[in-house]
Amino acid sequence: MKANSFIIALLLAALSLLFIVVTSVALISIAAIIDQSRNKASKQTVYHTQSDTEFALRDGIVSFPTRLQQCVSDSDCVVVANHCGGCSCGDEISNKQITRYHEQFSALCGIYFDREQIVTCDIYCKPRGAKCIEGICSS
Repeated sequence: MKANSFIIALLLAALSLLFIVVTSVALISIAAIIDQSRNKASKQTVYHTQSDTEFALRDGIVSFPTRLQQCVSDSDCVVVANHCGGCSCGDEISNKQITRYHEQFSALCGIYFDREQIVTCDIYCKPRGAKCIEGICSS
């Protein structure tokens, strides 16, 4: 009789310990999911530099006004990086605006690196040249 009571007590202790472990793992998983959703939401933030609100940064991608893409001929256009972490094949812009673009790109990516955790990626981009199509630089 005492042996049966001992076995039952041992089984109850084992079940209690198992419940504690499973509950702890579940709570840790929930905390990780909440943390990921907070990080994802923060990456949706749009940043602007103080000197120029026409340029914007969202999810690591720098956007700019289309007037910076205006051109007359293919030689007016160049491809520039448009993602702070290198996860893009770039965008086309007028070479007359390249200095302004690089200043804003550097400033916005600086803000992004200060506030966000960035994941870099290795991607392959086919070589391409920017062309002037109907007065707008594109590829």
